[in-house]
Amino acid sequence: MMYGLFALALVVIGVFIYSEMRQKPLRSFALKGLSSAMFLAIYLYGVATTTSIQSHPLVVGFFGIGLVFGLIGDLVLALRSMRPQEENHRIILYGTLSFMIGHVFYYFALLSYGSFEVLALLIALILSNATFLASRVMRLNWGPSKWPSLVYSFFLFLVAAQSLLIVINNGFSSYHTTLLLGSVLFAASDLVLAQIYFAPKPMTQLIPVNLSLYYAAQLLLAFSISLI
Repeated sequence: MMYGLFALALVVIGVFIYSEMRQKPLRSFALKGLSSAMFLAIYLYGVATTTSIQSHPLVVGFFGIGLVFGLIGDLVLALRSMRPQEENHRIILYGTLSFMIGHVFYYFALLSYGSFEVLALLIALILSNATFLASRVMRLNWGPSKWPSLVYSFFLFLVAAQSLLIVINNGFSSYHTTLLLGSVLFAASDLVLAQIYFAPKPMTQLIPVNLSLYYAAQLLLAFSISLI
């Protein structure tokens, strides 16, 4: 059944990406919601068919909340193509806040599984500052989304760094490796997204890359619950 869910998710996501590139806003909105619902379905199936909820209730609960905020963020950002241009930065702001809240819960989940790591904070600070410096070199036009996006980047890298340290401290089990891959792909997807949203000449040709990385990340994070 899990393999069937993954196959269905890949089909739905593929159709959504195709629709997005064909600039069909209303259809894309519906397909994006359905695509994001697929990673929730994989999460719920994992909860229902494994003992993860009994063995790690906080991890499972926090991950579920994080995935829900990911779904909300997806739907908010999907509104961009259906709203006036002057609302663009406001929509990005609300979407960013939703994803940031989701990553706070992902981080809580990782803390519930492992332990607090000062090194993870340092890595996140270094990478978020490096992102800020790189954005100045690339002359990204953040507008009012600048500081919310940079704060979000801290939590994005914090989750990836915490996942890396869990792997280093506990080994490359299937669960740890899936966590690490999911969190790293999530960070990569948002680095690509910044080029689409904020570059002087938005690089819309990167949309399939961004969406592929993003959905791979969320599917892996959702699937990780089945591997605890």
